[in-house]
Amino acid sequence: FIGSVSTSVPVSNLRTNPAGILNPYVYGYDNGSYVAEAIDPGQGYWVNASQAGQVIVSSSPGEEMEGGTTAIRTAARLNRVSFTLPSGESANVYYLIPENGEDGVSFYPSPPSAPDGVIRAVYAGANGGSDGGMIASIGGGTRGVTNLPVLVRGAAGELIVSWDVHSEGVRADLLGDGDFGRTLAGSGSVVLGGTDGAAGESPPDRKFTIRIASDDGARSVPQTFSLSQNYPNPFNSTTLIHFSLPVSGRVKVEIFSIVGELIATLTDDTMDAGSYSVPFDAAAIASGMYFYRMTAEAGAAGRFTATKKLLLIR
Repeated sequence: FIGSVSTSVPVSNLRTNPAGILNPYVYGYDNGSYVAEAIDPGQGYWVNASQAGQVIVSSSPGEEMEGGTTAIRTAARLNRVSFTLPSGESANVYYLIPENGEDGVSFYPSPPSAPDGVIRAVYAGANGGSDGGMIASIGGGTRGVTNLPVLVRGAAGELIVSWDVHSEGVRADLLGDGDFGRTLAGSGSVVLGGTDGAAGESPPDRKFTIRIASDDGARSVPQTFSLSQNYPNPFNSTTLIHFSLPVSGRVKVEIFSIVGELIATLTDDTMDAGSYSVPFDAAAIASGMYFYRMTAEAGAAGRFTATKKLLLIR
């Protein structure tokens, strides 16, 4: 966590020593976590560093100082979807579509999970088993349809969904349980009813999907089933597994040891046609070679199975 000096400081003024050790986003908290534009007096902010070092907060962007720039980014280029309770507590997810970049989806590190009972929104595997964080980056080379499952926790009763979306060249839709759906363009909001959990229990998770389609998305829905090599590979603790569906079907993605023992099920759910990514957090298992398998049951389109290797190195 970092604090501020006596005046508000834009996040772009932050420096580090050594240079370049911070995740490019700074997070604040005000009835929910958000991507900060400035470091304000009296407030604390969460940053993610790749190694030990110093964060230098300067009110003067032109001031000479040790340490290099951090490449900290503001929320200006991010598209935002917010989930807010009538009490004012809120949770946000963001997505970014860079003009350049490789295909696929990646996620930025996010603040620690909120305590039970506090609303929180995260990108997740379709079965809700993996935390993908608050910010997704969809590579500029990605075409067709990309589905980003969102899990909202701690949201009993009425829920206000709002958005501020400005990326061009794509169509974005927010889908929910039942027949809920809204096209995300510009700024807007909608109020959803809710269901409470059983007495004494936490409210049930609420599932949404942000569906991103490029301008040629209608023509670029995947033509075949595919399972891509995880990225990064080799990896340390967290990696992403990408796969595509030409038609809707029930999809299961599982992790196995080299002797065939089931280690984790990353998703086991019905999905629409499109491209997906699920994160795998291997923090609790030993280094070594593992296998991941995708199985899709798609009715008339038949059954698809593919298996690939991944390497965990600590």
